[in-house]
Amino acid sequence: MAALKQMLKERNRQVDDLLIQLESKHDEFEKRLSIYEERKNAYERSISLLEKQLDQLDRLLFDRDRMLQQLLDAYIPNQ
Repeated sequence: MAALKQMLKERNRQVDDLLIQLESKHDEFEKRLSIYEERKNAYERSISLLEKQLDQLDRLLFDRDRMLQQLLDAYIPNQ
C-alpha cells in the first residue's frame, strides 16, 4: 500500500511539473503572439500608408498627363 501511495505521489508530482511546463510554454506563446500581432499591425499601417501614397501619386500622374494633353491641344492644331 505504501508503494502505491508513493507511486501516486510521484505521478502527481510529474503532473504538476508538466502543468508548470505547459503554463510556461503558454506564457511564451502568448508573448510571441503579442509581438507578432504588434508587427502585423505595424506592417498593416505601413501598407495602408503606402497605398495612400500610391493613390496620391496616381492622381498626380493623372493630373500631369491631363495638363500635358491640354498643352499639346493648345499648341498643336487639330488635324
